[in-house]
Order: sequence, then structure tokens, then C-alpha cells
Amino acid sequence: MYDTPTATHALFELLQEGPYPLRIHVSGSGYVRRAIPVAAAVGPVMVQDILPHPDGEGFTGVLAELPTEGDALKVGWLGQELVDTGVVYGPEGNV
Repeated sequence: MYDTPTATHALFELLQEGPYPLRIHVSGSGYVRRAIPVAAAVGPVMVQDILPHPDGEGFTGVLAELPTEGDALKVGWLGQELVDTGVVYGPEGNV
């Protein structure tokens, strides 16, 4: 069994073009590639198109809508309960 991944920092990048208004870059640990993929959400908004970093120290993904300021980043594995990381969304971009 794999441990739940962790997140220590997130950069929220507003996108000017395309179908997604926000990209998220997460730093942490435990984002290993495996048959069951990483899952994440910021508040009620699921992170989509998650690409774990090759070193397992984070991931990048996109959000289909902007979360509300103060919404928490939760991470885990698809099909399992996501865990609150203590990282929150803010309009300044870095949290």
C-alpha cells in the first residue's frame, strides 16, 4: 500500500487562454506513478489532467473553475478519501 501523498506548497497560475482558467503546481512528496492515479481538489473543484513530477515531489494540473479564496487543497489517490494538506487557495497565487 502506498502512503498518502503530501503537499507543502502550491502555486496557482491564472491562465489567459484555453478551457481552464487556473493551473496548479504542487510541491510535496509521495506522488509516485502507479495504476491508481493521484487525485486532488481545491475546495469542491477537482484538479484535472494531473501530471506527477518524475521525481515524485509534486504534480501539475488544471482546474475547470476558480475556487473560492481560502479553499483547502486536498490530495490522495483516485477512489479514496482526499486528505486536507493545510495549503489554501488565495488570489495572490502562492500559498
